[in-house]
Amino acid sequence: MKNQRFPLRAGRSLLAALFISGVSMAIAQTPTPKPVTADDLRKGPVLPSHLHWGYSPKAAPGWRIQKGDTLSLGEGSMPNHSFTFIYVNHSWPRVYMPTNYINGRAVVKELVQTGTKEQGYTMGAILSVGRSKKYFIELENAVNAGELMPPPQIRGTVITSLKPFSIADEIRKLKTLADEGVLTQAEYETAKQKLLTN
Repeated sequence: MKNQRFPLRAGRSLLAALFISGVSMAIAQTPTPKPVTADDLRKGPVLPSHLHWGYSPKAAPGWRIQKGDTLSLGEGSMPNHSFTFIYVNHSWPRVYMPTNYINGRAVVKELVQTGTKEQGYTMGAILSVGRSKKYFIELENAVNAGELMPPPQIRGTVITSLKPFSIADEIRKLKTLADEGVLTQAEYETAKQKLLTN
């Protein structure tokens, strides 16, 4: 009788060993979560579950921006130092973040990918400033323009490739949108006046 139990116990031990090694093999093969990058977005939209891992701006290698992070704002890149890439609404006319937030702080409420298959996708975020103010930020452009400051340990690696903000360029973009029928003439004139008076 004892001899009949031994193979059963050995079988259980063998099964347990195989199970444990199988679990460790499965863990070893599970990819480490990595933040979404501009290269990932170039391939198409990413799964919403991947946004939980954060976003790493191409302009600041090694930096991972995640929901809940407190970000340091720099200086606005418009001639009057208003922010070009941080604004209230994502449509025209835009209401840009004012100068009183220069060198301030904002909390990431949500990462948002924007774009279309034809135009490509980019990463933005909804920021909370103060108690109730919410702004949208174009992450790559804001880093490139110095409107969003990476952490001190990353700042030396920032790659800037953005042209300075030009009111004339923005008016040309608005005119194109008006010519294409995206904006009405009244919306075009309002947005143009806002750029010229800021």
